Amino acid sequence: MYKTYEPYVIINIITKDLYLGKIINFCIKSRGILISQNIMLNNQINLKFIIPLYEIIYDFYNKLKSLCKGYINLDYYFYKYKKTNLVKINFLINNKEIKSLSFIVNKDNSLKYSKYICNNLKHYISRKQFLIKINIKINNRIILKKIIKPFRKNVISKCYGGDITRKKKLLSKQKKGKNKIKKFSNINFTKNIFLKILNINK
Repeated sequence: MYKTYEPYVIINIITKDLYLGKIINFCIKSRGILISQNIMLNNQINLKFIIPLYEIIYDFYNKLKSLCKGYINLDYYFYKYKKTNLVKINFLINNKEIKSLSFIVNKDNSLKYSKYICNNLKHYISRKQFLIKINIKINNRIILKKIIKPFRKNVISKCYGGDITRKKKLLSKQKKGKNKIKKFSNINFTKNIFLKILNINK
């Protein structure tokens, strides 16, 4: 039975005491643990947290700055490796795994990140002539599904009268055509869209 560990750091924050509540709430949501809190001169406060390195490597500082309107100083140093529960998230589009979207994340955050990226996929994938199914798997179990409905073309609009047989043939032909398109079509992303889809730290 293997165990997984992730690096933790201690972050040192100096800011105005006015923003104390916002900073603490944000760091706790980022899996941080408050270990010290000291009042300083000029209405400043010093906070220290133990927090996973993963949580601070992308846009963490910018978010803190926006919470306290730029009145912040932050530094950090390595603390230790701690046992953690990691899972791999896999994304499938029409039953085809998109390996470039797969990533490993702490289990506690897996559902939140999965929902966010799944909604991004639905937003950035344009509708096609065929049904698009988005499935998200964790440990080979589907946890989320999204459907992008195809464009509908009324192929029987020019069939006047009650020729049911001809209408059925046209609908059957349309269905076969869509299945063929679906079989040989790939969903491609530009680099810009790909980065937006994976921006899980909004």
